[in-house]
Amino acid sequence: MADLQSENKDVQHSETEVQISRRKLLLSIGAMGMAGVALSVPSIGKGRVTADVYGNSLECCDFIAGTISEFRSLAILTPHTIYYVTDIGQEGSFYYDSSDTTSADNTGTVLVTASGARFKRIYDSTLNVKWFGAKGNGTTDDSQAIDAALSWALTSKSDLFFPAGTFVASKIVLRTGVSIRGSGRTKTILKPAVSTEKGFVTMELPGPVQKMSITELSLAGVGSANPGQNGLHFDGVEEQIPAHTGGIWHCNFDNVDIRGFHGNGIYLRAINGRGDIANQFLTFSNMAVFRDNHTSSRALKAIGQLGQVTFINVELDALPASGSISPGTNVEISRSFDASGIPEEDTAPSVVTFLTCTFQRSEYGVRIDRSSTINFYNCWFENLKYAVTLSAAAAANHFNNCHFANACSDGAGGGYGIFIGAGCSANVVHNHFVGAVDRTVVGSNHLGVELRGNLHAATAATSGITRQVAVGTDGSVNLANYREVLMNTSATTLKTIISTLSVGESITVRAWGSQGYLIIDRGGNIVIPSDAGPIVLKNNETATFYKSDLAGGWVLQSLGKLDIKVSSIDSAPILSKYHLPGDLIYNSVPASAGAVGWVCVREGIGHLSSATASMTAGLDDIQVSPGNQSWSVGNKIFGDGIPDGTTIAVVGSNGVSLKLSQSCTKTQQVVPIYDAIFKPFGMIS
Repeated sequence: MADLQSENKDVQHSETEVQISRRKLLLSIGAMGMAGVALSVPSIGKGRVTADVYGNSLECCDFIAGTISEFRSLAILTPHTIYYVTDIGQEGSFYYDSSDTTSADNTGTVLVTASGARFKRIYDSTLNVKWFGAKGNGTTDDSQAIDAALSWALTSKSDLFFPAGTFVASKIVLRTGVSIRGSGRTKTILKPAVSTEKGFVTMELPGPVQKMSITELSLAGVGSANPGQNGLHFDGVEEQIPAHTGGIWHCNFDNVDIRGFHGNGIYLRAINGRGDIANQFLTFSNMAVFRDNHTSSRALKAIGQLGQVTFINVELDALPASGSISPGTNVEISRSFDASGIPEEDTAPSVVTFLTCTFQRSEYGVRIDRSSTINFYNCWFENLKYAVTLSAAAAANHFNNCHFANACSDGAGGGYGIFIGAGCSANVVHNHFVGAVDRTVVGSNHLGVELRGNLHAATAATSGITRQVAVGTDGSVNLANYREVLMNTSATTLKTIISTLSVGESITVRAWGSQGYLIIDRGGNIVIPSDAGPIVLKNNETATFYKSDLAGGWVLQSLGKLDIKVSSIDSAPILSKYHLPGDLIYNSVPASAGAVGWVCVREGIGHLSSATASMTAGLDDIQVSPGNQSWSVGNKIFGDGIPDGTTIAVVGSNGVSLKLSQSCTKTQQVVPIYDAIFKPFGMIS
């Protein structure tokens, strides 16, 4: 196909016979503009349009310029003529398609004359919304024109372009595969008309709507004139045929500004129902989204079944008066609740990632309910009272390399950076807390928090992170995702650790409580070296275990034993505590001929009770003095006058009262009692 052929042709002044390609024609008209066309069409005369337009025919054609109205009124049309529309904003070339008798007039790409003839626009892959009659003047309601453009874009598999201007519509309904592009965030404005629509930019139902994008424009709401209206509004509704899918999938939103909506800037909701109802595989990037200045509005509200969603360099903020903090919450990620506050179902978002995003100028920055694997990397939190709140078993959430600037104080000591509530777990690593900070990280009945490498002032506190737990009556303890716990001292021996930590990870147990000691032994999944007896931890002593699949459980890694100081001078002390070989007791007042300290060489219990006991005939009978004392399950009775190595009873029925001269026969177990043996070291001459 030749762009311009004049060789071997007879040239006449009255009728120039020229072959010109479709692309050459369009480029020429585009370069001249409308004014050029008006002046040049008469001088062009006739030419030849190649196969790009009319198949294999190389017939000559005329060029006619006119308005849409004029072309619709034409009674006689010729098949080899280019009809150029001159209406402002709708300029372009059409041809007469004599084979089409059914296409509807949509103003943009198909014009139908009074006699039923069809003009077809010549264009590449992108449509212009103004072709369909949209004015973009900020006052005219362009709803019908925009919807017509989107419908034809779906039919023709085209994208839709919005030039500079303010386009008003009651709502804009997105279609699968139809991407929308503006001229820039400050140039192309989409504005809702006053209406009762809950969503301004929404999706075709039931969905799913897939593989589209919106870029380079702004959504400018009208505030309380449209009560509760959302900017981007994607509420998944299931299809009525199997597989009952719905929602919005595989879509991108880039360089979009959203503000001024009385409801939420971005609203994502999906209830699973019978099928795969989800908003998923979405990317939001380089955006600024602002909520309205009241407590019900959110910059982002993501509820129900949502996953594989990423926010990159997105500002999710409030717009309060200068220098103030807006009441309410910027971002909510949660289950879906009905009007009475009851969850519609237990499904909540998962795998939502925020990269280099910003959360500012609000009472609450981010509130996460039930949701899991919500990730914040290199994000910025500023001018907040409570930066992040996790509740209702929100699990496995991550905060890494984030910056909290004046984001953790409510002015009364109750603010925080990250709150990890009941049943929740989180990884908080390498974050920086600066400015006003009441508390950096707060826990309350959580299931595990990893804190590591965070930078903050020495006065910045944490609270509720270290959990205090108790051994169950079966000798087990559920440590969930904890890495360090205070364990209530108990006469019940710890034999089994239940934990969600992985192989190679460690748990440290610290004895703590009124009982004064904690016994740890084999018999469950705790692995202790074969040459070691039961471990006895005194208050504030620790045992660290690591998880091994080869060993089949939790392997003792190390012990943290405390040195004890006493005022004895030259004889080993007798203390009411357990002692293990290797325990050191230092003399706090060493003197001449005295010992620096003593080392335990035989495990022993010592004297743990002021009660005295004596044996009667039979090992099961014990008499205790003084009388009228109440005892609990597991209490042991020790006393002067019982020979070293004697087998003695352990109370086996809660509340048993051992009275003077009364025998106790309700024993569950008997144990040998030994005094620890110490040897002095470091004798002073």
